[in-house]
Amino acid sequence: MGELQPLKLPGRKISQLATGPQGEIYALNSADGLVIKYDKTGKQIAQWDGSNGGKKFNLPDNLTTDKDDNLYVADTGNQLIQKFDKDGKFLLKFGGRGSSDGSFGGSSLYQGPTSIAVEPASGNIYVVDPIQNRVQKFDAAGKFLKSITKPDPSTNRPFRPVAVAPASTAGVYIVAREGIYKLNNQDKAAAKIYANTLIEDGDTGDGNINSLNSLVVDGSGNLFATDNFGRLQKFRLK
Repeated sequence: MGELQPLKLPGRKISQLATGPQGEIYALNSADGLVIKYDKTGKQIAQWDGSNGGKKFNLPDNLTTDKDDNLYVADTGNQLIQKFDKDGKFLLKFGGRGSSDGSFGGSSLYQGPTSIAVEPASGNIYVVDPIQNRVQKFDAAGKFLKSITKPDPSTNRPFRPVAVAPASTAGVYIVAREGIYKLNNQDKAAAKIYANTLIEDGDTGDGNINSLNSLVVDGSGNLFATDNFGRLQKFRLK
């Protein structure tokens, strides 16, 4: 077996990555407000800033793709979700500042959606609205469907979502400060794991859940999460 070779992307200030169905790579340069597209060899083939039909990005925080290779950008500073096709053609935007259903950030200026995932079976979109302590669900056309504020009705723990990620076939995972949830495609908690102790901004060592800040899930159901203390941790919900 040969050695793994690093793929060096020519872009700079890359903060988030997403892959498309054909292996293409979408990189987010949050500081400059750019999405940069590479082929699977790492060659840059396009970039856009949202202004071609949409709204120019303002400190976007996250991005994801769907099975049709459409791209969704959590445009945090504009408090919007923007959708593009694989060539960067603007398709639609939804959201806006506010606390009502379908809006983001409440009265907080520039603090909008921070994480986004597309549920594989339905194509529905799940968006973290951290200021409002909720995950909002939309259809592929941007129509608001529901707000998730308590994934597990059996607990009285506060719900403070941080990140969302799609399951491999159906459902989504939610990382929150108090634990990790797996929701089925009916938004019911199919599995969960809670932090033993809720410590604000404290490092309780390996397995610490309170400080997780991002999440990806592989095809076997393993969860890989980064935290605020420089760790990459692996979890599995049973």
